[in-house]
Amino acid sequence: MGSFKLWKGVSLEIRRKRLDEACQARGFVNIHNTEFVAANVFFLFMGTWVFSLIIDAILKFHAGYRQLNAYHKRNCITYIIEIVSTTAVLVLQIVYGWNNMVYGVDTNEEERKGLSYAALLMTGLYTYELAYRIRTHWQLAVHHAIAIGVLLVAFYNWYDYPEHHAPVVRMCCIFVLHATTEQACFLALLLHRLLDHHKHSQALMYLHLLAALTSYVMKTTICIVTWFLWIPLLYYPHYNEYLWFWKYVFPVLNTVMLFVQWWASSIFFTLSRRFQKMKIRESDLDNINYKSQVKKFTLFSTVDMSDLNRRDKLLHLYKSFDSAGRYITS
Repeated sequence: MGSFKLWKGVSLEIRRKRLDEACQARGFVNIHNTEFVAANVFFLFMGTWVFSLIIDAILKFHAGYRQLNAYHKRNCITYIIEIVSTTAVLVLQIVYGWNNMVYGVDTNEEERKGLSYAALLMTGLYTYELAYRIRTHWQLAVHHAIAIGVLLVAFYNWYDYPEHHAPVVRMCCIFVLHATTEQACFLALLLHRLLDHHKHSQALMYLHLLAALTSYVMKTTICIVTWFLWIPLLYYPHYNEYLWFWKYVFPVLNTVMLFVQWWASSIFFTLSRRFQKMKIRESDLDNINYKSQVKKFTLFSTVDMSDLNRRDKLLHLYKSFDSAGRYITS
């Protein structure tokens, strides 16, 4: 057994060295080259940090942002970073992974390179966010940890199955749609912090409802599709050292991810109902204000002719209320 492990380790090392040499001979460095990954993660982190400083400087012109504490300010910054970064990853998925996701064909060299950059951007973004936030809710931590783990396993040994990697890449790309289709959610969370709740209760109500519905529908659909793609892996004829992960660990992570997404969607539904109740209360207050204005008109015997039309409307509205200020529907 010891000699077999030694032979396996040597063969893997030779394969990686040959791969690096072949990539360098073609003029580019392999995505799994240690120096390549380290340098790009460093520049990605520094670029995201500079981007966060720019966002903070711009948001300071907004009065609502200046009133927030440090915790909510950083959350607003991460919402904008998430919108920009996840949209970029989604574009890379569509451009380089369309044939794989839709038709299930093997990816070529250019497509692998593009999807590898998408995976690097996604894992770097989530790692930065976990470090940047002052406090991280357990739901967000679980969501990010699962996404990072799945991406790392999918792309670490990318070239271990050069011609039969399509089912795994297809399932992984569709799974990552959990993360790259949340723009409506981040926009709702951002405006929830920046806008005045009383002035924009109706807009916030519909925006949170849209975020909840899209999250429920899309996340459930993604989970169902990935389950169907997972079933053939149980009888996958081509074995590699990570196939056990996709057979036994991935379905558990996929289920946990769905429940985490449902929990997040329920929060958006709750916020939407809260803004709906706020809108109803404000409407009742407006009706009571109209009634008080009618009483002011009736207290004075002299009224300007320009106000007669408004006075008639208010008197008619006054008759539509009972003594408690409730609107009479019948």
